[in-house]
Amino acid sequence: MEDREIKELEKAVEQIWEVARGFGLDPYPTNFEIVPATVMYEVGSYALPGRYSHWTFGKAYHRMKTMYDFGLSKIYEVVINTNPSYGFLLETNSPIQNKMVIAHVLGHVDFFKNNTYFSKTNRRMVESVSTHAQRMMEYEFKYGRKTVERFLDSVLAIEEHIDPYFFIKREVSIAEEKRREEYRRKDGRYDDLHHEKFAVTGAVATRRDRDGARRDGILRSADADKDHERRLGQHLARADHARTRFERQRPH
Repeated sequence: MEDREIKELEKAVEQIWEVARGFGLDPYPTNFEIVPATVMYEVGSYALPGRYSHWTFGKAYHRMKTMYDFGLSKIYEVVINTNPSYGFLLETNSPIQNKMVIAHVLGHVDFFKNNTYFSKTNRRMVESVSTHAQRMMEYEFKYGRKTVERFLDSVLAIEEHIDPYFFIKREVSIAEEKRREEYRRKDGRYDDLHHEKFAVTGAVATRRDRDGARRDGILRSADADKDHERRLGQHLARADHARTRFERQRPH
């Protein structure tokens, strides 16, 4: 790309930025770099520049670069979701293509900044992956490259099975939380029996194990009042009576 075209793009970046702001976009400051296809597809295959070395990235690079060389696909830009953000432009793009790509990149960055899903993004991810890469190199020196590679194979094999929503915490407004709390506190007509049922579950199980079958009567719970005990006992007695009558009427 000629110097004249680069200066033209620099001027276009300022104009496109003002237009984007006029439309209400609020992106992070964005740095643009014009790179050859080899660099573009290396960044695309690694997803982030500076990551650790693994054969899967090389496989992805070979596939993507081969498709580009045969004219089957083309990466026009790569955007890094950091603050400031980075946009990589392909040097073989025409000036008008790169101007449109710059506008497209600013739309990406505005989305990254203001979308709830991306709000928890580590905006220093480039520095983080560089630190991880250094750690992997230390592990290779300490344990051997093959050992580290086998470990990475196992970890990356389950990468696609990780729930992407797990680390996204949904922020609930104070009013919404208050409404939920009031709903949880609402007592129903038969809540006393419901709570008593779980309060004496352990006692019922113990009595069955000891006596072989539950006897009619009132099961007493230490933390239940007399009225609840009476009503629960009557309920259990009626249930046993109905079961006994059914067994007597069932043909043998």
